[in-house]
Amino acid sequence: MCTNNSSPSSTSVVVPRRSSSSSKTKTFLLGTAIALLALAVLAPPVAADYGCPFFPDDCPVNCKRFGFKDGICGGWARLKCQCNPY
Repeated sequence: MCTNNSSPSSTSVVVPRRSSSSSKTKTFLLGTAIALLALAVLAPPVAADYGCPFFPDDCPVNCKRFGFKDGICGGWARLKCQCNPY
């Protein structure tokens, strides 16, 4: 007679623990958002020049008032009114 003394083996599934990197990522993103918001609020305002960039038609009018032929919004992000003497 053959007897099997081994108990039936139960298979257990090992579930990996969730790493803390997801909470670190959320903390990093929240910190970045707060820093950008503080930078936007506390940064000195950029001086727009004679209607540029929101009212670009005011730039040539202003340049003609000072004796120039024409003017366009130019420079970084078109923030400066650049008068054309020719």
